[in-house]
Amino acid sequence: MWPPSVLPYANTARIKGLEFSLEMEKELPSIIVLDRVRLRQIPMNITENAIKFTSSGFVKLTAGYRQFENEKRFSELFFIIEDSGIGIAPDQKRLIFERFSQQKGEEILNLFPPPKCDTPMAIEKLKELLTLLSEEMLGRWEYLNDALIMGNIQVFAEEIVELGQTYGYAPLRVWGEAVSKQAKTFDMVSLPDTLKCFPNLIDQLSRLVDT
Repeated sequence: MWPPSVLPYANTARIKGLEFSLEMEKELPSIIVLDRVRLRQIPMNITENAIKFTSSGFVKLTAGYRQFENEKRFSELFFIIEDSGIGIAPDQKRLIFERFSQQKGEEILNLFPPPKCDTPMAIEKLKELLTLLSEEMLGRWEYLNDALIMGNIQVFAEEIVELGQTYGYAPLRVWGEAVSKQAKTFDMVSLPDTLKCFPNLIDQLSRLVDT
């Protein structure tokens, strides 16, 4: 009987004709208090990718636990995901995160250039948007940026997309669409950097309406 959190992956593997196995080491406690969201974000996302990119053979998930010998107050919960997929050449492994690790918030912001705004009516409309973002949405973003709760981030991003469409501000809409897509796919490589751009978008809008 599969645990509820693992059952969807076991079913997906079975449909693909893969052998899926779960091994829980004997040292693993029966109850562990931890961050459930992080648990789903990291090992479950890697397991999903292992199944997705393995065409035949097996995918194995191992959960283990150990207590540090020198400091009994601390322990470690760890996961090992193995598969029979083609793998990654050793000289290519460093490239996996290189593109994202070098991409800072200001560089990502360049993907969302501000539009030209040269009429009083357009400026007043964007000032209204700026007030809404600064007074209502920024506080929610601060919480989401720390908590990284995927479902809440998706809802927030969809609201941002709607605001971008309503006020005719494309940078906001494009950013919201990017965040929504990354949250839906649990893209924990891209999402943190993209999410951090939100205050920069507000600053960008502020400079636009002040010119």
